[in-house]
Amino acid sequence: MKSFQIILFFLLAYGSLAYAQLPNSQIYAVSFTQTGDNFSFRDVKYLTNFNNPGYNNQPNFVSNRKIQLVSNYYNKDNNDIIELDLQSQKMYRFTDTKEAEYSPLPMPNSKYISCVRVFDDEQQLLWAFPKSRQNTGASIIDNLSNVGYYAWLSEEEIAMFLVGTPHKLVIHNIESEERKEVIDNIGRCLKVNSDGKLIFIHKMNDEFWFLKSYDPSTEQIETIVQTFSKNEDFEILRDGSILMGEKSFLYRYNPADNKAWVEIGNFKKYGINSIKRITSRGNKIVMVNE
Repeated sequence: MKSFQIILFFLLAYGSLAYAQLPNSQIYAVSFTQTGDNFSFRDVKYLTNFNNPGYNNQPNFVSNRKIQLVSNYYNKDNNDIIELDLQSQKMYRFTDTKEAEYSPLPMPNSKYISCVRVFDDEQQLLWAFPKSRQNTGASIIDNLSNVGYYAWLSEEEIAMFLVGTPHKLVIHNIESEERKEVIDNIGRCLKVNSDGKLIFIHKMNDEFWFLKSYDPSTEQIETIVQTFSKNEDFEILRDGSILMGEKSFLYRYNPADNKAWVEIGNFKKYGINSIKRITSRGNKIVMVNE
């Protein structure tokens, strides 16, 4: 499994490899109740039994009851974006292309879905598809072909993980086309909190990784906390606390009280043994098990 995870990283970070080498990854949903710092979990649902074994990854909420994810269900040699209704379990294919799509996100105040589209010549472009699916969309930034991951800061500004040696965090304005480098050696997960700050992981070296924030208005970077593992995926809850996974366990850090990471859930009995990407909305959490 570890070797497959390494292969997946190189695929997304450095260009195309054989898609058949993508790791088996499955997606689960769980509901939770939070009372202060106490969490209880219920209704754990296995969402991707339709493609097991298979690659199902990078889930993201597009509404209170629907998520989008990337999957090789329709084509074992390629990834498409699938939209899945969490209540009815109904799904439909959002993209059907010869290219591979990754990291679907709704564009702010827009009728488009953005994603990273990987072409045969190893270009990784930031792409926009209309939600109506009436056409095949277009590139968002024409002169940038090494986009690994990204997050929207506003309708105009986007934070991106650019593939390179080292990987860089850059902020790009799609209206003015102004681009500025922020910091090197970042992790793949980029999220925006309720204050509009970008949260990311800075890999100081092989041993020390830190969660940090970047304020677009002041361009200031602040350290939040050291990560407790080498898992670079996290999620921000409505109260501003941060979730990370380690094996079967879910941990939470609350910047408001500045205490240590606390275990809040164990999902081993559900067959979840390697929690990776996490997304949440309302009282639901969706996570990937690799």
